Amino acid sequence: MSLSMPFVVRPAIVSAIEDLVRSRPRPPRKVAMPDVVGQPVSEASRALGQLGLRIDTHTTALAPPPVEGVVVAQSVDAGRRVRWGTRVRLELMFPPPWRDSRR
Repeated sequence: MSLSMPFVVRPAIVSAIEDLVRSRPRPPRKVAMPDVVGQPVSEASRALGQLGLRIDTHTTALAPPPVEGVVVAQSVDAGRRVRWGTRVRLELMFPPPWRDSRR
């Protein structure tokens, strides 16, 4: 087989590819925002990713922290319908950095 030989596509192959493209489910235009407050960040990220939402995180340190790595706030209210691909900001709680009290 020579490289200069033109590639020939059979009509049956083209038809099969077109059928495959047409049969792929399209993502919904809008999805309902779930309530992820109180969930570990790993579970919240997975749930939002499965809905096609993009995630930004922001960490806050409080003393004492409620539970490390748990979502304490979300930028979109639960139940609100948002477009697929919307960026959602999750606020996470982490303890403050340890400080040496002897200084």
